[in-house]
Amino acid sequence: MLALHVSPYGPPSRFVRDGHILVDVKEGPPPSLDELTADERGRYVVHSEWVNQATLVNVGLIVLCIYLVATLVGAGANDVPSRIALVALVIAMPLLAVLSMLTELQRGRRYASAPWYFVMAGAVGQGSAVIGFGAALWHVWFVATIVVVVSGLAGLFLYQAYSRRLEKDNLPERSRRRKA
Repeated sequence: MLALHVSPYGPPSRFVRDGHILVDVKEGPPPSLDELTADERGRYVVHSEWVNQATLVNVGLIVLCIYLVATLVGAGANDVPSRIALVALVIAMPLLAVLSMLTELQRGRRYASAPWYFVMAGAVGQGSAVIGFGAALWHVWFVATIVVVVSGLAGLFLYQAYSRRLEKDNLPERSRRRKA
């Protein structure tokens, strides 16, 4: 099977001769998500699907944070779980907003690096939003927090199992015959 690799940003000038675009054709499928690694400068190829997913997650968590903060402040809850929720949500909102802007900056680029501070900001922002949500549920009824944790773990298992299935379903025909 031949895979055609064409850049969405247009061909570099070295691939254009006499008005014709020269295309790099490689034997085999394009690299799988597991095979992608950083180049010698620590950069990764930016994939629009990944940027879309990161933006969707961050914006969804921002909306959740705004809603929960407004509800908790309006209710005037002063117990420990609601205070933990407020602090965690207030930490998460600006970090998630900046992360959303930064991932949108990546959309127009071909390469992006993942420095430790970018990864740490994502972990703290998304983790704080999840902790704030859990604490807000704990404020209402602690059993709801346990149910959300169990449901979240089940969702992660489902995601992992189905993504592996998609990888298996999209193997080239030759690889499937060899493994059979």
